[in-house]
Amino acid sequence: MDQRTCIKFCVKNEIKCADAFRMLTVAYGEATLDRSNSVAGRPSTSTTDEKINEVEKMILANRRITVREVAEDLNISIGSCHSIFINDLGMRRVAAKFVPKLLNCDQKQHLMNIANEMLDSLRDDPNFLQRVITGDEVDVVHHEFLPQGRTVKKEYYLKVMRNLREAIRQKRPDLWKNTSLLVRDFLAKNNTLMMPQPPYSPDLAPCPKVTRQTTLETPMEKDLKELIAALSSKMDDWGSKLESRLSAIELGMQKFDTRVQQLESSLELTASAVEMNVKQIRELESRVSFMEMKNREKNLIFYGMEGNGSENPDESRAKIKSLIKDKMQISDEVVISRCRRLSKKDKAPVLVEVPEHSERIKIFKNSFKLRDLKIFVSKDYSPSTREKRRLLIPKWKELLNKGITTKLRDDKLIVNGTVYQIFNGKITTKEGAEL
Repeated sequence: MDQRTCIKFCVKNEIKCADAFRMLTVAYGEATLDRSNSVAGRPSTSTTDEKINEVEKMILANRRITVREVAEDLNISIGSCHSIFINDLGMRRVAAKFVPKLLNCDQKQHLMNIANEMLDSLRDDPNFLQRVITGDEVDVVHHEFLPQGRTVKKEYYLKVMRNLREAIRQKRPDLWKNTSLLVRDFLAKNNTLMMPQPPYSPDLAPCPKVTRQTTLETPMEKDLKELIAALSSKMDDWGSKLESRLSAIELGMQKFDTRVQQLESSLELTASAVEMNVKQIRELESRVSFMEMKNREKNLIFYGMEGNGSENPDESRAKIKSLIKDKMQISDEVVISRCRRLSKKDKAPVLVEVPEHSERIKIFKNSFKLRDLKIFVSKDYSPSTREKRRLLIPKWKELLNKGITTKLRDDKLIVNGTVYQIFNGKITTKEGAEL
């Protein structure tokens, strides 16, 4: 429960699922919920205690309400309604004609008392059931035709009751009315006992079909009734199968929604992991670039010097020292810790390592004196920096020819104080403004 509360807190504060799971792991250690329970989807807002109570109240108030009506009234999905009915309330939908009306506690007790009284009467008198007739409050049928246009009132009903009393052992009426005081008085005077009938009790008194007129049934009518009964049974079967199919479809949709939520959660975790990996790669690239720059900052490259790759490093060092002293006119002794040709071609570039920064500055300041020999001095740039300079040099020369103040510093082009670099193959500022 504590971890669920923490998850709800993270959701309300819009914390990513991956970060929420990481915080739970730090706080609870091995007792942390597994990933599927902790981050798979957000906490449900439909199956809360308040929603469950509201659904239960609506069902108790109207047993014939549909699932769709409950979902629309409470503004929740049909799948959530089904989940509340089945998992939380333990209810299921049943065809109404197979289920008697649900009774309250008082009605159930009343029904039990009446049933016990009938059982006692049956024990005392074995012929008790033969003297019992049943009825309801709709109509009475007894070998008499109701004249056309005639309304059944208590006076007419009393006449029927007199005839009924005479024929009570011969035939059993389908319906009869028992609410009139006049009828009750007649029954009491003739020692006819009225048995109490509890509400909605088809097991005690089956309610026959109401008919206004008794006629002989023809074979065609009998066949028609059988056909109607068969069609009704078939329709009930189809309805049951349709409801079963709809329930299966809704269950499948719930599983599909759950799977979609799991995939969305997995995508969020993957995106977070990719973002973290990209960030780490950029940091590593920055570190590698920095380390490479530190390793190369002591190096100078002399282009255009006579010789080839067959000469040894000592010969190359002697040529460089002579060039620095005689042509560049640097009187101080320059310390060269390493010197070698970069290839075996003629006039191959010479890599010179000068440890002292001040000596490197002197060499750069006097490098213009070697132009007549067509020898040029450059820093030892990394391959990525050299590629950027290759793209920047044509633009640099173009701006110089136009008379625009331009400087080329490493992999940066400075135009009137604005710094431009290569981003995605284009010369732009950090803000994205193109040159």
